[in-house]
Amino acid sequence: MEKKFIKLFIIFNLLIFLFNLPSGMKWFDNDFLNSVKNQYDFFLSMWLTSSSTLSQVITVQIGKIIAFVLYITIGYVFFKMYKLIKQSNESIDIKKLIFYSFIPCLISFIGISWISIDVFSYIASGWLEFHYNLNPYYDVISSIKNYNSDPMFQNLGWKCESSIFAYGPIIQKILFSACALSFGSVKIALFNIKLFNLVFHLINIFLILKISKKLSIRSDIPVFLYAFNPLILFSYITSAHNDIYMLTFILTALYFIVSKNYIFTLLALSMAINIKYIPVLFVPFVIIYFSKNNDFKGWIKNIIIAAFITIVSTLLLHAVYINNIFDFQTVFQRLSGQNNIIVSSLTFVTLVLFRGTEYMFFEDIKLIQKMIYLYLYSFIIVFCFRDKRKDNLETLLIAMVNAIIIYLIIPSSSIFEWYLPWFMIITIFINDDNYKKLTISLSCIYCALMFFTGNVIPIVGFMANLLAYFVFIYILFITIYKIKDIFKFQKITDSN
Repeated sequence: MEKKFIKLFIIFNLLIFLFNLPSGMKWFDNDFLNSVKNQYDFFLSMWLTSSSTLSQVITVQIGKIIAFVLYITIGYVFFKMYKLIKQSNESIDIKKLIFYSFIPCLISFIGISWISIDVFSYIASGWLEFHYNLNPYYDVISSIKNYNSDPMFQNLGWKCESSIFAYGPIIQKILFSACALSFGSVKIALFNIKLFNLVFHLINIFLILKISKKLSIRSDIPVFLYAFNPLILFSYITSAHNDIYMLTFILTALYFIVSKNYIFTLLALSMAINIKYIPVLFVPFVIIYFSKNNDFKGWIKNIIIAAFITIVSTLLLHAVYINNIFDFQTVFQRLSGQNNIIVSSLTFVTLVLFRGTEYMFFEDIKLIQKMIYLYLYSFIIVFCFRDKRKDNLETLLIAMVNAIIIYLIIPSSSIFEWYLPWFMIITIFINDDNYKKLTISLSCIYCALMFFTGNVIPIVGFMANLLAYFVFIYILFITIYKIKDIFKFQKITDSN
């Protein structure tokens, strides 16, 4: 088995190298900023001029096709490697597997994001605080005179220069540190952010290994599904998206869940919430999981503890940037325009608590969409509550996955490929091979389709998006089917 794995591993790394080579060569480009400014384009645009000609357009589209074929092939080899490990009677040596995982990780590090320019917005936010001593939760980049002349403010995404910071304070401090060590160079700042991502990636591998041992399951499969996943490597090592920090604290929370430590689970989730707000969806499931054997007083106690830890930690961490408690309302209200149900809910709560019920804004045109999600989310909570099995980790994990998938499909304004690991990081521990296959399928297909959703002929972009959403709807039906399995078990236990 090991010889076959090594052969596939060599092919896998060669393909990863070819995939990252065009963008990796940009590190040596003297005109670095101009060469990376066109989102989605520069898989082949390193050979293009600045003029927009028919030949340039054709070259860009050929580059997309090459990238698509390469990525799909990487995904196929990834799947073959998974099957080889899965069908083996013995676990692969975990030390060797982790050592092997460093190679595609380091190769992915040399690549520069070419499907998303978010990382340059991260650099701008860190530079805004470090160099200009401005508060990213109050001040915007466009308020700086002649900001366009600052290289650290180049390649910003749509409306970034006029938007406040959209993430939690932990992320901002990481970006501040990356820029503080950059000496004013956008290249060094980019390198620093990618280096931080690489460190957290390695921490995640270690946490997955620890959780697997706690669960007494084969550790090679979860480690492989994360460490060798082309979507993880491309989104978080090459493109340097900040979601990887949130995944670290979600994994930390999972570790404390299997260790039966309620307080540390909530603290870890609170840290994740203060990176991106989406993990707040997990809190009710954690309360239910740890309260199964409690009486009414025990339930109330756990709810109060959860509310106290999550709210107080959020207030304390945000206090670094938000000076007045009433300013929470202003900050969340300015962020709520993103059609994010998490931020919109926080906005609603702060408006009601600090400004009065006359500010309740049910006129939101997206309200029906959000209410549908809240109904389905409540439905998942009820299923978890009705599960009679004590200490059923599987129910908790499935509920967390379902909550994220349905969130992405219904109220979320978009489904970017780097959002998928929000739930994939949990599916690798579910004792159902279908979840793992779906994780692999999405990792290998959905991301490749995203190459054709920007700067292409409109009909091509439309078809790519339509196909991607079709894949997600299929996933939704699968997850609903899994919830029905929980309900069937409840009927059996009730009858007994």
